[in-house]
Amino acid sequence: MIAAIAAIAAELQPGPDLIVGVGDDAAVLRAPDGRVVATTDLMIEGRHFRRDWSSAADIGHRAAARNLADVAAMGARPTALLVGFAGPGDIGVDWVLELIRGIGTECSAVGASVAGGDTSGADAVMLAITALGDLAGRDPVTRGGARPGDVVAVAGTLGAAAAGLALLTRGAEVGLGRAIELLQTERDRVQSILKR
Repeated sequence: MIAAIAAIAAELQPGPDLIVGVGDDAAVLRAPDGRVVATTDLMIEGRHFRRDWSSAADIGHRAAARNLADVAAMGARPTALLVGFAGPGDIGVDWVLELIRGIGTECSAVGASVAGGDTSGADAVMLAITALGDLAGRDPVTRGGARPGDVVAVAGTLGAAAAGLALLTRGAEVGLGRAIELLQTERDRVQSILKR
């Protein structure tokens, strides 16, 4: 296990807010604003993704991007992710490292770090990702703050990821590549939000 953690740590680039990261009992991060924005999402194999439809890197990109986007949607700058991973014993280390590379790429794109996490065994792959962010002195942007006349911006095509999943699940007569492309649009939509 220690060798696996060292291999994972070697794949990750620390962001500017990380003081103590992967490999210790807990992460230590700078919180210049004194407030931390936090969110958590789960992704479960068979419900949110299938390994025969998506590469490990694609799953990692999607898992990280959706959490980082939630932080950005609150008006904060993403600073770190905590990654909980559980998977079957027959999953290869190479697959896990590819997953981590996908997560790390998304973090690097916005200046965030993978600060730590946990691993366990399970019958299916499960990811629990917690994203943290810094408001940098700004007020949080909440849903409750919306008022009549405000502009609501949407990136991407609403429902495209769900449509891709439905096509794949039903074995539709559309090309497999197109269905997977629709499923991956969530990642692209999230990237456009984070790059604003």
